[in-house]
Amino acid sequence: MIFLPAWNPGALAVSARNRGRHGNYEPLTAPARLPAYVTIGAVIAAPWLLAAVEDWAALLIAVPVLAGGGIWCLVALRRTKPLPIELRLAGAAAVLLLGFLVFQVIPLSDGMLQAISPEAARIRMTARDVLMGVCGRGVVLPRVSLAPRDTMRVIVSFLTGWICFSVGLETRRSTVSMIRTLRLVVFSSVLLVLVALVQVLGESDRIFSFYEPRLGGHVMGAFTNRNHFASYVNMALGVGLGLLGMSRMRRNAETAATYAAGRLAQPSAVFLAVIVLILGTLASLSRGGLMGLVTCAAIFWILAPRAARPWRLAGTVGPALLLGLALGLWIAGGRMVERFVWLHERVADINGMIRWAAIKDAWRLFAAFPVTGCGAGAFQHTFPCFASAPVLIGRWTHLHNDFVEWLCEGGLAGIALSGGIGIALLALAVRGWKALMQGERWLAAGIAAALGGLAVHSAVDYNLHRMTHWLLASLLLGMLSGLVLRARMRRVEDRARRVSVSSRLEGVVRGMGIAALMVLLWFAVSELMAEGARARVWQLTESRRDYRAGWEKKWAAEAVIRDLGFLRSGGAGTADLLLDMEWCALQWIGEEDIEPRKRIALGELARELGAAAVLRAPANYECWLWLSRSQRVAGSLVLAGKYLDIARELAPESLVLIE
Repeated sequence: MIFLPAWNPGALAVSARNRGRHGNYEPLTAPARLPAYVTIGAVIAAPWLLAAVEDWAALLIAVPVLAGGGIWCLVALRRTKPLPIELRLAGAAAVLLLGFLVFQVIPLSDGMLQAISPEAARIRMTARDVLMGVCGRGVVLPRVSLAPRDTMRVIVSFLTGWICFSVGLETRRSTVSMIRTLRLVVFSSVLLVLVALVQVLGESDRIFSFYEPRLGGHVMGAFTNRNHFASYVNMALGVGLGLLGMSRMRRNAETAATYAAGRLAQPSAVFLAVIVLILGTLASLSRGGLMGLVTCAAIFWILAPRAARPWRLAGTVGPALLLGLALGLWIAGGRMVERFVWLHERVADINGMIRWAAIKDAWRLFAAFPVTGCGAGAFQHTFPCFASAPVLIGRWTHLHNDFVEWLCEGGLAGIALSGGIGIALLALAVRGWKALMQGERWLAAGIAAALGGLAVHSAVDYNLHRMTHWLLASLLLGMLSGLVLRARMRRVEDRARRVSVSSRLEGVVRGMGIAALMVLLWFAVSELMAEGARARVWQLTESRRDYRAGWEKKWAAEAVIRDLGFLRSGGAGTADLLLDMEWCALQWIGEEDIEPRKRIALGELARELGAAAVLRAPANYECWLWLSRSQRVAGSLVLAGKYLDIARELAPESLVLIE
């Protein structure tokens, strides 16, 4: 189901003034505007709130989007909806994909899991046999996903993207509203680039000069990864090119409305914004970012209105592209030469030996879980079992290829449903592209260029796993679909095609949707609280040796015990989170001036958190290894040896685990 407010046939007969302002659609009502504005505001504010850096920030952004989506269901779902067949197929595939993700986390019988995913059944049965009656934390339930809590977070992300798509689709009602939203995206990205340039020149390792990321990284703007920064900026660049093309349209009788709307794009400001965005991508020194930039420019050139090419197009966006490239070479030329000239050596040392080897190992992971995958979000817990020697450098939280990683996590079923959504939306765009007016085609070309650049870059990185990129891409995809849908609705035969839904079915669908959103909202809030506890414990643990007074360290230890107790009793948190907390508890046990009573409490918490981490990700050898260490610290040598044996069985063959 795609949430589409009702099409009003009377909107085609509105006055010329309203047609100019709202593009042949009535504007949204006041109750419907508020959740839409909340969702759009969350998408634009996501990078500024560190949603690409910290897990707690990503959940913080998901909460208002889910809350706004619930209100959207109440005020926007109507009985009559003009849905082209392509959009209905995309909605059906999205519903099936959501059902598939839910299927991955629900408990199954042993026989059913054995028939669907034999490897997952083997891992879970082994963990259940070892943990049953030992840890007091229950047994490992048979599920398709090898990390159910991570899969639940993926479901939250999927629904937030769905809501953003629906909001973007609804912006077709008002060209002015769409342009204002896109303009905010561009100018917000320009500010991020300016912040990044200041950081590059000042060689700062802190975000906004005061926030130190928990896991470090190459800080650029509000990102800790140069590739994620470049891919986000390239999306804004595609949008900027579309606005720049639309703002340079000549006025005539057919384009009076789009000409007036294009003036809102502020041509001079957008021209400068495009230059700054190109400069930001070049300054990032990201090879994938440069590839995405070239792809973005090429797609925009191909899809731009034919009447504007080549001289009109060159005169519109050519100067901005040339000036941006010139400034980029002038500011970052030396470092670009240092990074790109010796590319052949870097490829042989990094990509050829590590990333390419990781992709080949990922195919082995897919072969072990071919139908239903290892579970959405479970890649980082399952991949080490199939990793070869060249890739054993750090922890692979994501593969540097979003599409192969999703193939591993979703299997053939997940990739087929995702492909169904993409094919249906592509068919919608192809069939309606010729019906776009010139101003609409400028915007559509820019948005398509932004999405195309992101897709190409995601083939060599994991941009789609960042909440900032996922939400913005979903919003832009909805806007692109809305533009094409609006163009098709101008045809008489398409306007006459409607789908009627009975009031009873409408009530059932609305009720089920609201109930599901409330459950996921509760889950997101609980996970946000768990991430907040992790952030506090991590900060106190990292600074434990900086306390000079004894009472400060005593207070910090009590705060750590309190937060760890909350995580133990609350049932929230992923395996990765609990693994970090187990490590923090063991670090506090090693402090000399900690009271014996508190050491005993920390040891008990470490064991229980380790057992909970194993229950959440039984395929992760690190969970078993750290549970073994916690048992050894507590004096349970027999259990420690048993857990260490399982860790050795799950660890890569080339990795030797020594206690």
